[in-house]
Amino acid sequence: MIGDYQPPYPALIPRLKYSGQILLAPLLARLLADHLDCDDLPEAIIPVPLHWWRQWWRGFNQAEELACHLSQLTGIPCDNRLLLRIRATPQQTKLSAGQRRRNLRGAFHIAPHHYRHIALLDDVVTTGATAGQLTRLLHESGVTKVEVWAICRTQRHLK
Repeated sequence: MIGDYQPPYPALIPRLKYSGQILLAPLLARLLADHLDCDDLPEAIIPVPLHWWRQWWRGFNQAEELACHLSQLTGIPCDNRLLLRIRATPQQTKLSAGQRRRNLRGAFHIAPHHYRHIALLDDVVTTGATAGQLTRLLHESGVTKVEVWAICRTQRHLK
């Protein structure tokens, strides 16, 4: 992670995510790449998936945009087909940590794979509910090391 969800990120990330300003993705990916530890690189960058309907409505998946640019910068392949969001869920932004965990149960599917070490990429980590759910699923599928990469994390932890 680059850092905490403080300026300029509260202005940049919503512009990327909700205003369709995907030209911000290369900038944010570059900032993240500059903060990565290059000693033990993962086999693939896996973006957190959106449900097909939300991706259609938004026009893109911001995590996938970031992952593709980060892949170009680092040489680590981006695999946007490993994880699939199979159940549409309400947006997490106004949910508590417990509600977020319940909201995500059964929401994801994983394809067969050969990975042992991956980086799971999202734009912001708030409570860690999404990262936790996906990490459990990845471990159950044979991945032994999951790194959670994000542009930033919030300091406000919802209860």
